[in-house]
Amino acid sequence: MGLGIGLIFEEVLTPGGLIASMMLISRITGPAQMLANSATRFASFNQSKTQINRLLSQPSERDFSYQHHPLPKQAPSIKVDQLTFRYPKQVKPTLSAVSFTVEPGEIIAIAGPSGSGKSTLLEMLAGLQLAQNGAIELDGVNLSQYDSQLFRHWCFIRAAYPDLLSLSVREWLADGNPITEQQMIDALNLVGGKAWFDSLPNGLDTVISSLIPDSLFDILSGTVAQVLIDAKAVVYDYKLMLMDNPVPDYNPLAKWVFSQFVEQKRGQSTIVFTSHDPDLIKLADKVVILNEGAIAYSGPLESGETDDENTIKEVSNG
Repeated sequence: MGLGIGLIFEEVLTPGGLIASMMLISRITGPAQMLANSATRFASFNQSKTQINRLLSQPSERDFSYQHHPLPKQAPSIKVDQLTFRYPKQVKPTLSAVSFTVEPGEIIAIAGPSGSGKSTLLEMLAGLQLAQNGAIELDGVNLSQYDSQLFRHWCFIRAAYPDLLSLSVREWLADGNPITEQQMIDALNLVGGKAWFDSLPNGLDTVISSLIPDSLFDILSGTVAQVLIDAKAVVYDYKLMLMDNPVPDYNPLAKWVFSQFVEQKRGQSTIVFTSHDPDLIKLADKVVILNEGAIAYSGPLESGETDDENTIKEVSNG
């Protein structure tokens, strides 16, 4: 533009010629700008394609469902014995000879620095990853003896960043369980979601994917995401609960809600959760501290033992 104006003053170029030149340049550079602006969309598309291909390549879990062992009716015990897992193309295993036990109705906190294997251990307890060595037993029965789909429907699994399908709020909370509408509303109110729920155009029948197209934490605010997840945990009496970082934002209200929830479920459900927060870890009956995939400590955290508390803070923060 500056060069064109200079040429006009030097009577080398007419104003009409400048306008025509700018129009021609925009025609040439326009597609390139559009392509550059679409780069993030292409990256998102490739990521979605990879996830779909990975899901389609998974073997069917229903082939031998008729052989499954009946699921426990009460809070189960868990025994993890020499559990080892290595992701493809990794030199060091993510988990190495991990062993610990959980009594029925106990609350277990899994702590450790980022990358120590906490989420992977929780995924293996949920049957989402298969042990390459060692075993996981639920009430004395190897986890592989339970039908995987029935097992994951029977227990509550809270991923760090859960993805949703085209579900309504009602379908998300009920998850096929016999839950009344009033129980759902009470659960939402209990976890602080009344104002958000009252703003929904169709109440419990509001389709969540219309509000959040991809992931619960990508677009939706963390507060509302926490409401939906907490309400799902509260609304039904799950006997086994596996929760990955249940209070991700250290919000004081969310921590209080979680502490009340833990006290309510203590002895009634077996709960295993991961966390970096010492205040949440101290709610547990036992703590398992991972460091580079191996157990650094496993056992009870006695109140008043500052050495154990300092160990938790040191290892959790890396």
